[in-house]
Amino acid sequence: MCVSKGLSKSALICLSAIILLFSGCSEKSIQISTVQSERMKLNLPEPEQLKLKPVTFYVLTEKNKDAVFKQLETQNKDKVLIGLSDDDYQKMSENLIHIQNYIIQQRQIIKSYKEYYELNKEENIEKN
Repeated sequence: MCVSKGLSKSALICLSAIILLFSGCSEKSIQISTVQSERMKLNLPEPEQLKLKPVTFYVLTEKNKDAVFKQLETQNKDKVLIGLSDDDYQKMSENLIHIQNYIIQQRQIIKSYKEYYELNKEENIEKN
């Protein structure tokens, strides 16, 4: 090994570490530049039209229950009905209205975003 007469191995390692530390602290300049880029056009496809399946509601009362079950039998359907009370039917109707209003709000939000992005693009073109 080539070790100087007056320096021990630990002193040589310590000296090398100090040199590396100071050389790492040398001043380097970093330049940051920003470039304005155009916003991409929101290319959102329109959702497909809903294709809902028809639903038949039966009003079942004490007087017509036999006729309703007979009708189901002639149509080869199971004689099983799932019912709602008049209060629950009202709640279901109200829930559907809430869902419909929510969808309208979401469409408006999407429309606003689209207008915002596309109007800003047109404004930038006019400024240049």
